[in-house]
Amino acid sequence: MRRHEPGRLIRMRRIPRKIVAATTLGAVALARLWHTRRRGAVRSIATFTTTDGKSRVVTLGRKRFVCVWDADSGRRLRRLSISGNPVGLTTFVSSAGSPRLAVLTAGREIHVQDPVTGNRIGELLVAEADAGSRLVAWNTASGRPRIAVTCGDAGIRVIDPESGEQNGLALIGDEVAVVDLAAWLTPDGQPRLASSGDGVTLLWDPEAGRRVGRLTGPDDRLNSVTAHTAPERTLLVVIDEDGGYTLWDPQAERKVASYRLPSGLEPGLGTSLPGLRIATGHGDGTVRVTDPATGDQLHETHFRQPVRAIAPVPDGVVVGLDNGWRMVRLPEVDAA
Repeated sequence: MRRHEPGRLIRMRRIPRKIVAATTLGAVALARLWHTRRRGAVRSIATFTTTDGKSRVVTLGRKRFVCVWDADSGRRLRRLSISGNPVGLTTFVSSAGSPRLAVLTAGREIHVQDPVTGNRIGELLVAEADAGSRLVAWNTASGRPRIAVTCGDAGIRVIDPESGEQNGLALIGDEVAVVDLAAWLTPDGQPRLASSGDGVTLLWDPEAGRRVGRLTGPDDRLNSVTAHTAPERTLLVVIDEDGGYTLWDPQAERKVASYRLPSGLEPGLGTSLPGLRIATGHGDGTVRVTDPATGDQLHETHFRQPVRAIAPVPDGVVVGLDNGWRMVRLPEVDAA
């Protein structure tokens, strides 16, 4: 160590500007990376489009907050505090055409909010719901929104989120444990609902409160059901826990085809894409886009984290991981 001598000026060595600039940029990059990783685990994910056509992502993590993100830039736009422990969410369109967010809590309440402004619209009580409940939403032929919730008694409750009224007749799955839900519209605009469980998929007319069909198989416990709608037809894709998926024509109540996932690929949740395609997210971090009618794989992306949730956006899909959410943009030829 050099000692300072009286009367002697010690000149400090200057650090070159390039090194300072590089160090600053590196610190900023690390801060951004840390901010990204601080997004936390995503248990549930949904998307919506604003009235001016902008795509948004809604995520639910392990805390009592729901975050709204810009799908293109990944920037967080809003953080909504939810009273109670949230366990699931879905988005829908109000009768006035505005986006809405429904969050189910462990306290058996559904919190309805405006995801654009953050304003709370109201709360709905679903006494039979539990921590494993699933939600799905749709609009009737007259434009009224509906929310269906799976319940612990193997039943389904249908709710008008704007009036708070429940369908007078609960949809009961008989001996079937309701695992997942899917909703779609028939060619004449009538809503239909499918509930999957232990080897059985039930078809419902939720407005009339009656069952309109029953699809049996595969024998394995079913993991998810998704509805894929095109102008000419609708297909239901049922994924089982053993790695296979079955295609059903719900109108004719017949099986179209069945396929197996590649060896080693864990079963997962699916979502529908335009053109009767299915996007599936799996526990090994794989996201696949498949033509369910042929079984052909159209796209594949790998992440280092398990896929916990998946939802569509206009040009691809978004997935929820243990360290945040990511966008999977599909090639233009696939997104047609």
